[in-house]
Amino acid sequence: MALARSVVAVAAMGLMAACAEMGTSDHSAKRDPFLDEMYPQGASSRTKGEATSKATQATSAGPAPESHGRAPTRPYLGLGGWLASGSMNANGLGINADISGGGLDAAGSVIGGVDFSVTDAVNVGLEVDYTAGEIGIGRLTADNVTGNAKLRHSWSVSVLPSISLDDQWRGFVRLGAGRASAQASVTDGVSTLSTDRSFTHVKAGIGLSRELSPNAAIRAEYVWMQTERRDYVQATVSGLQVSLLYGF
Repeated sequence: MALARSVVAVAAMGLMAACAEMGTSDHSAKRDPFLDEMYPQGASSRTKGEATSKATQATSAGPAPESHGRAPTRPYLGLGGWLASGSMNANGLGINADISGGGLDAAGSVIGGVDFSVTDAVNVGLEVDYTAGEIGIGRLTADNVTGNAKLRHSWSVSVLPSISLDDQWRGFVRLGAGRASAQASVTDGVSTLSTDRSFTHVKAGIGLSRELSPNAAIRAEYVWMQTERRDYVQATVSGLQVSLLYGF
C-alpha cells in the first residue's frame, strides 16, 4: 500500500513538471509579432534599450517641418502713389526772372519687377516703373511774363538691393535712370507759348518694405529724381512714394 502511494506521488510530480514545461514553451511560441520585430530573439538588453529610445524619439519629434524659404526668383507687380514737389534750375538762360518751386503734387505709378535671392538675407531687384501725373517743377515771373513747367510722365529702370531686417521688414536702396516728359508754357497776357520736351533723368531712393502675406507687401520710400541739363534748364523732383506689391 505504501509503495502504491509513492508511485502516485512521483507520477503527480512528473505530470506537474511536464505541464510547467509546456506552459513555458507555449508562451515562447506566442510572442507578439511587433515585439519580435522590435526585439529579435537573441538581442541583448542593450540593443532593446536603444531600439526603445529611438522609437520614443521618433514619436515625440513628430513630422519633419516644412520649408518656407523664398523662391530664388520672384516676379512682382504693383501700384504706387507719389506725393512730390519739384524745382527748376534755369540760371543758364541769362534772364532776370523769379523762379519758384512747383509746389506739392500727386502722381500714380505702375510697377513691375523681378526679385533675385542672393543669400538668405540679401536680395537684388530689377524694376521698371511708369509714373503719370502732373508734378510742378517751376513757376517763372519776369516783368509781365509768367510761366510754369510740369513733369507730366516718366519711366525708369532701377536696381534695388535689399536686406532682411527681420521676418517681415526689409530695407532697400534704389538706383536707376530713364526718360521724363515735361511741358512748359509762358504767357505775356496776350499770347501763350507752350513746348514739350523729353529729358533723360537719374533716379535714387531709400526705403522700407513690410510683408503683409507670403505674396503681398507694402513699400514706402523717399525718391529723388533729376533730369539732364538741356537748353540751360534742369529739373529736380523729390517726394514720398508708397506702393502695394504682389509677388508670384
